[in-house]
Formats: sequence, C-alpha cells, structure tokens
Amino acid sequence: METLVQTPDFVIGSFALPEKLQAQAEAARARDARQTLAISSTFTAELVQEPILFWLKLLDLPFKLQFAPYNQVFQELLNPDSLFSRNHDGVNVALIRLEDLDSSNQQGDQAASDERKTGHVQQTIDEFILAVRTAMKVTEAPLLVFLCPPSAQIGAGPANCRKCTESRKELSK
Repeated sequence: METLVQTPDFVIGSFALPEKLQAQAEAARARDARQTLAISSTFTAELVQEPILFWLKLLDLPFKLQFAPYNQVFQELLNPDSLFSRNHDGVNVALIRLEDLDSSNQQGDQAASDERKTGHVQQTIDEFILAVRTAMKVTEAPLLVFLCPPSAQIGAGPANCRKCTESRKELSK
C-alpha cells in the first residue's frame, strides 16, 4: 500500500502478489471456473436438460450446459464457429438416433426401396464417421458419441431393429 501512495504512476497490474496469496487466488479461480458440456443431437434433446443438471449437481461437477440447435450434429462437428469448436475446456456430446440419419424416413418416402434406403443410411453413417474424425483433429474438447435407442414408432418393426443393429455395428468400428 505504501508503494502505491509514494509512487502515483505505479501500475497496479504490475504489483507482485506474495506467492501464497497468488496460489490462493488461482485456486479460487479454478474452483469457480465452469466447463461447458455442449450437446448436439439428431432429435430434440432439451428434454434431458433437467436430469443432466440434477446429476451434475449431485456429483458436484462444475459444468454449464449448452445445447446446439436441433438436428445440427454435422454442422457442429464441421463448422469452425460452432458450439463444439468454441468449447475449449469442456466436453462435447453428440446424441445420435440412427433413424434420424435416414432422411427417407423423415420425408415419408414409403415407396423407396429397402436397398436404396440402406445404401443412403450407409452413406450417411460413413459421412458421420468422417465428420467425427475431422472434428477430432481440430477440436480441443473431447467428444462423446452416444447411439440412442430408436423411437417407439421406428423400433417396433423387426426390419428396422435389424437395420439399427447393423448400423450400430458399423459405427462401433
């Protein structure tokens, strides 16, 4: 304090803190820092917000939760300005429902042949794997990919279950 009074031109930012006080300040900043848990999904994932917040609080994990826009997983993986790309100190999470990768299901294309649908889904899975590999080269935060169960409507048929199982095996490679 005496130095500040005697030298009015003294820059406060250059004032050296004692080592013990510096360590205490760094520990306080680290305690208050909150990492980002960034979530992107092929479906509306905001419904899991409350359970995730519950577990984060119960486990005393200092994460703030952020959701990417609906069905923007590929964009989050590849866009250099995305939430995933800006997340330097947290964890990125991709929630994937395989049925959502089949755009012919979303467009109501009942006439499309199973062979064409399977080919399209396979191509989309290949593109997804490539997008994950690309993102992992440029993104600092770890990426967790979760394959979520199909909706009740899609998962009901045995053909759809078989397709989902085959797709899961392909993604697990």
